[in-house]
Amino acid sequence: MSYEAIIQQSLFPHLHTFFRHIKACIEVPVPLILWLSLMVRKVYFSTDLTLSGEDIYWVYRSRFAIEFLYRDGKQFTGLTNCQARNSNSLDFAFNASLSAINIAKALSVESGLNLSVEDVKLLIHNTVMVQRILSTFGKTPNLNLNQKNIKELLFYGLKTAA
Repeated sequence: MSYEAIIQQSLFPHLHTFFRHIKACIEVPVPLILWLSLMVRKVYFSTDLTLSGEDIYWVYRSRFAIEFLYRDGKQFTGLTNCQARNSNSLDFAFNASLSAINIAKALSVESGLNLSVEDVKLLIHNTVMVQRILSTFGKTPNLNLNQKNIKELLFYGLKTAA
């Protein structure tokens, strides 16, 4: 059960690539990538022997980013709610849902608050509600005096502290 020598030291100091023979039905050499740091230990592997350790690491990172994109699309932007049967309508609904996620992430990065898609959606909802309440009274509030209260209303319910 000994590992062969490290194939290469990658650009990442915590990423190490080994070849290990895995026996399932037949014995197959598999690149085994270990991410070792003080707090995190991860193991990645692939059956494609031509990929380097860094390539396998980036494939896994991309895969999880794509999975989070679809998860957020299903939970927050109605990716699975379209009932159209026309392929053009379905394409439009999918593009609108996924674009909404990209816009939410861009707003999060632009604001510097590191908000999730759920938090961005709630922040936009709270903003519309505060604007509606203030416009209903017909008076312009003193923003300097009420800045703390308005900020508290805008960020009400957000999981990320602002």
